This record gives sequence, structure tokens and C-alpha cells, in this order.
Amino acid sequence: MTDKPKAPTKAALGYLRISDKGQIQGESKHNQRAAIESYAKTNGLG
Repeated sequence: MTDKPKAPTKAALGYLRISDKGQIQGESKHNQRAAIESYAKTNGLG
């Protein structure tokens, strides 16, 4: 018995953009990451 081949999955790459030192300590990284993860989940990426 042979396993069925898995359907291809979609892959995605997201990146965080930091434009000044203040963003490193602030919420920007968290907010950007949450938006990227939400978009990926909604669109079946990952």
C-alpha cells in the first residue's frame, strides 16, 4: 500500500521593516508580525 502524495503547499515569506531605533523597542515588530501571520492564515499560506 502506497501513501498518497501530499498536495503541494503554498509557502510564503514575510519580513519586518524597522526604519528607526525607536521601533526596535516599541510595538512595531509585534504588530507587523501579527499582521503577517493573520494574512498568511487567511490566505492559506505557510
